[in-house]
Amino acid sequence: FGPDHPEVAQVHWNLALAYQEKAEQEAERRKHSWHNWGLFRLFLGRGVRARLAHEGKEFAQMEKHLRHAFEVFERRLGEDHPSTDQARDALMALEQLRRD
Repeated sequence: FGPDHPEVAQVHWNLALAYQEKAEQEAERRKHSWHNWGLFRLFLGRGVRARLAHEGKEFAQMEKHLRHAFEVFERRLGEDHPSTDQARDALMALEQLRRD
């Protein structure tokens, strides 16, 4: 195998999913800790709260693994392979989160 083998890329894909789940759980925990913030909470827009799931070290790790998987899939399996398409769609969704 090696770091650019499609099966290794699939492991990176799975790691990205695990980091995404961890980030979402952490965001949920933070959301519940805001319960006592009172009026300050009103000033935080809905978009800001939604993006909290996509910040921090878990999100950075997810992005790193996702990008690696996409690059390997594209290079080794081609642009039209379903795995490449799935990883590309995930990266596009990630970029959309950053813009929102």
